[in-house]
Amino acid sequence: EHTLHDLEESDLTFDGKAEIGGMHALLDWHPFGGNFRLSAGAIENASLSARVQPMAGTYTLNGTSYSADDIGDATGAAEYESISPYAGLGFGRALSRDGRFAFSADLGVVFTGSPEVELNVSCRIQNAMRCAQIQEDAPAEEAQLQDEADQLEYWPVLSLGLSYKF
Repeated sequence: EHTLHDLEESDLTFDGKAEIGGMHALLDWHPFGGNFRLSAGAIENASLSARVQPMAGTYTLNGTSYSADDIGDATGAAEYESISPYAGLGFGRALSRDGRFAFSADLGVVFTGSPEVELNVSCRIQNAMRCAQIQEDAPAEEAQLQDEADQLEYWPVLSLGLSYKF
């Protein structure tokens, strides 16, 4: 788990946490008996949740700008399925056959599918019409974010390793 503090992107400041997948189970096949290998398996996916603050004092929801004073709180999350398939190719072995050190390199792809995006926005002001507009624009903005996230179905993976045999 990684904590995000004051991460700035697209005129917004994010505070939250990113749980980046770490556990994986892979099977390696060395088709030529040497160091080249094909790998397949499963990898734990990531999730992200954050509280958002505008740097310029305005939020834009569904193309409409709102003062930060109008918005009580804005939070979002992106959740992938917990486990995704992985395929890759690599060079090297986990342990050296004849020495103490071994090097490995892998290049592959994780087939994550698209994440489930959630956006929650609350209204701080007393103007009922303005609050109603915010509550209409927030789901439309969430749908736009979901459409963008739906394009993130594959993640490249580059892994380098060094091992030592006692």
